[in-house]
Amino acid sequence: MARPGIRTNLKFRRLCKILGEPVPHVLGYLECMWAIGYESGEAVLGSAENVELAAEYPGPTEGALFSALLASGFIDQVSDGVYQIHDLLEHQQPVADPPA
Repeated sequence: MARPGIRTNLKFRRLCKILGEPVPHVLGYLECMWAIGYESGEAVLGSAENVELAAEYPGPTEGALFSALLASGFIDQVSDGVYQIHDLLEHQQPVADPPA
């Protein structure tokens, strides 16, 4: 889940501007991508194609979301052709303990 204040974050606003898409769409792409990382406990998504698959990007232009995520700082290159979600585990929201 997105951290409070994501809508006012400059990285997020930059991403929306680059994509030219409505805030709810862009937020949805990020939420889908983050969910994959949180579920696996691993920030590395792999290839540019995997990044867009994780985000469930339906865009007409392959690579558009990937390029925008990289330019805005939401993903980082870790080696040649391998990308990870920027600071995924550092931003993870704590999960509440189930009631006893």
